Amino acid sequence: MPKQPDGPSDPLLLYSPGAPLRGGSFAVGGSCSLRKSGLRWIEVEQRGLNLTSVVRSGEDYFASALGGKLARWNKSSLSWDVMVSIHGDFDLLCIEADDLSRKLYVGGERGSVLEVSLASLAVRNMSLDPAFTIHSISVVDGKAVWAVGTDGLIGKWNGSWYTQHIPSSANLHAVTTSFLPNVAVVVGDAGTLLGCTDVGACEQYNVATSSNLLSVSSDGNRIFVVGS
Repeated sequence: MPKQPDGPSDPLLLYSPGAPLRGGSFAVGGSCSLRKSGLRWIEVEQRGLNLTSVVRSGEDYFASALGGKLARWNKSSLSWDVMVSIHGDFDLLCIEADDLSRKLYVGGERGSVLEVSLASLAVRNMSLDPAFTIHSISVVDGKAVWAVGTDGLIGKWNGSWYTQHIPSSANLHAVTTSFLPNVAVVVGDAGTLLGCTDVGACEQYNVATSSNLLSVSSDGNRIFVVGS
């Protein structure tokens, strides 16, 4: 049975929050995740899974995990179940959902970018150069996929990959396309904050910090970033 404290009972390494869903929100990581219900955070056992990122699609939650696994939130047992074991030799670090096509996109080590159909669980390999690690993925209306990662890698899939590396070669940690439909906002090391309309067409936004920026989101009007 899941534990139900007001917060985590032991020190936890939490990697990623999830978007709100009726019934609660999630923060995942380490050997345990937290589910918010009302004003309380409920600790959820993960049955040996180490989740790295969580996303909502429709009325369901899905998570990427270490060891090349994808998990789905089981609303009956209130636990995470393995949905697909893709590859045990590399870790999946990020996940994004495209509700229009009912597909998940996951990325991670060895340049891995994978498309997973929620209808059939078929997996399509869209991976980039294995020398890089993919830290974040964002999908634009089922038409394009953006990915960012180590050594300044920015990639855009629109039938095939187009890539660039920012001059500083800073590690890039997150990308979102929720600010404007035709702009990917990218954050990374040393205060890197970019607005990209296409690969090779990125503009550095002014930001009054040299800290590493680790996550980015938007409500459509404003950009929010967090960092170290």
